[in-house]
Amino acid sequence: MKSLYHIILLLGFVMLSSCHLESRRENAKGMNMLLQSDYIGAAATFGAICQTDPTWHPAFYNRGVAMARCGKYEEALKDFNFVLNAHPDHADSYFNRAIIYENLKDYSNAIKDYTQAIALQPNYLMAYHYRGMVRFKAEDMYGALSDFTKALDLGRGVSMEVKQAKEFGLNSSGLFFCRAAVYQKLGEYEKAIADYSQSLLIDPSNAKAYFNRG
Repeated sequence: MKSLYHIILLLGFVMLSSCHLESRRENAKGMNMLLQSDYIGAAATFGAICQTDPTWHPAFYNRGVAMARCGKYEEALKDFNFVLNAHPDHADSYFNRAIIYENLKDYSNAIKDYTQAIALQPNYLMAYHYRGMVRFKAEDMYGALSDFTKALDLGRGVSMEVKQAKEFGLNSSGLFFCRAAVYQKLGEYEKAIADYSQSLLIDPSNAKAYFNRG
């Protein structure tokens, strides 16, 4: 679910860059490999750009994405650290690095990076959503509740087709489900039932919501 969002962020970073034409051409090849799930090939392509054009930071960002998709989180972490040293105000890099920390079960640093992404982009809906999930894992139920509620507030009026929304985990159905799980943990069962029901109104195929609601 989360890895798909990396590609969107990756495209945004590349579009901010100018010149470095040969690097951009090679980068397009790497992007196509990513879209075709050839993560090893993409990592190699982006790595070659890093070698020949070490001042073009999008290549390091994109290699970090490819490495993460390969499950090579330590290598990915090095690339995002490099990018953030050069671009400390790049919210998407903090967001992606937070996902890597989360996969490494380093929840403290994941929360810090999601928080930094939010500080740079206060309406960063996905950062609230994902920070909420990490806080849930870390047993910070009130923090998770705050994040899911904020994400739902930011998401009001956002229209996404259900199939696409499920891929990103960003749809309100998923957020209502997450918040319901928090309410359930807190023993606020009426609120939990209400949120599971709201989730099912949006996405009636969510079998787990039926199970949890009882």
